[in-house]
Amino acid sequence: MEQKTHSLRVRLVLGLVSLIVGFFASNLALFHWIEGTNIYYLLGDYARYICGYSGFAAMILGALLINDFLIFRSLPKEKTKLKKSIFSK
Repeated sequence: MEQKTHSLRVRLVLGLVSLIVGFFASNLALFHWIEGTNIYYLLGDYARYICGYSGFAAMILGALLINDFLIFRSLPKEKTKLKKSIFSK
């Protein structure tokens, strides 16, 4: 059971980090903050598109990982309730 809670914590942390990085990258692209950073010199004219699309992908991945944490957190409680109801008949 300890390993399961550890993997859930890892999913939560990775989801939050991915969500924050995605918001930051998307804001760089949407509000034209690319020109003031070194990302523009690294990626060139495609910097806005790369930051925008990768930011939205990171936000989706982060939301999926947080959703997994929220769903699997309550799963053992429901599983034990189900076992009790099956065996009580």
